[in-house]
Amino acid sequence: MAQSSSSAVDPWLSNTYEREVEIGRGAYAKIYKAKELDTNQTLAVKVYNKMASPSEDTRRRQAIRLEVELLTAAQSGVSYCRRV
Repeated sequence: MAQSSSSAVDPWLSNTYEREVEIGRGAYAKIYKAKELDTNQTLAVKVYNKMASPSEDTRRRQAIRLEVELLTAAQSGVSYCRRV
């Protein structure tokens, strides 16, 4: 797995997944195509950036919670609508 020296990778992440290529990015994270080492399954791994301040931390946690809710609803096949 080729990685730049400027990007620190959590040891758990590097021991669990082989990161292949960046496939997307947003305000809080980068998404990589990766391969799970145990199963050889290709999937996407989202790696969140470090938080800069307590106020940014609060906003980011709220955004992550909403994303998890939306993904959970989509995975279960439930229609989901939430005003933000």
